[in-house]
Amino acid sequence: MIVLCLAAAGYLAKDWEVIWKAIGRPFVWSVELIACILVLGAVFLIARPLFARISERRALKTLSGKLEGVAEKHMVALVRRRRQLVQADAYGHTAMDAWTKELIHFMNTQLRPLLNEAEERAFAKHSAKVACAIETKVEERVGSATRDVAFSDSMKPREYEHLCADLLREAGWDARVTTHSRDFGVDVIAEKPDQRIVVQCKLYSSPVGLKAVQEIAAGKLHELANHAIVVSNQRFTTAAAQIAATNGVLLLHHDDLKRIDQLLGRPVPITRASDRV
Repeated sequence: MIVLCLAAAGYLAKDWEVIWKAIGRPFVWSVELIACILVLGAVFLIARPLFARISERRALKTLSGKLEGVAEKHMVALVRRRRQLVQADAYGHTAMDAWTKELIHFMNTQLRPLLNEAEERAFAKHSAKVACAIETKVEERVGSATRDVAFSDSMKPREYEHLCADLLREAGWDARVTTHSRDFGVDVIAEKPDQRIVVQCKLYSSPVGLKAVQEIAAGKLHELANHAIVVSNQRFTTAAAQIAATNGVLLLHHDDLKRIDQLLGRPVPITRASDRV
């Protein structure tokens, strides 16, 4: 209103300088102000993604550090769970679904509670990469599992089965732990070209009896295997040794698996049904 009044007074007085002061300068100032606002807005729009990327990189860096720490803290458990959950079936297909669920559970329960707001946003955006990083670290450890995991009396039976499979792999065999739902007494199957071994693993605190030998002998027929073995941390009873000799079953300590080829090269006494009276 004041500007209009000054402009009107200048017009009536035919004083163009007054008109310029009343209208021109404020107009120029307004244009300059708008231009400044537009420039600052453009700078903000350009710089905002840059600042966001810088912030995200910082969050990813700290997230990576926390991931390293929590993965290393639980590495033994992660290696054990991967070995339990990732198994090849009889056709060579490796199912990863159960292990993927385990990774998600691990990240949700062990990693995410440690993250701040920025790290949580970075995790939400890059969760697949985080899972891949954990998988890479665990897979490297699994490759050297037999060197990292030694026999222990506190082992669980399933862990003992994996130890036996690892020892067979170290000896050059393609070994896998079977599923318990339909193992028919066979805990581990190991293969080489034209060779197939079935193994029953017995983690006992007392001598192993003949039942284990009977089960693996039946498992050998069921799996069409060339050799049957019972492996244990304990000795075997006399009855078990007798029926093993009759059925061509090897009775071994788990340390013997490191020289399994040498042991299989020895003649194994087998009594065929046609030879019996």
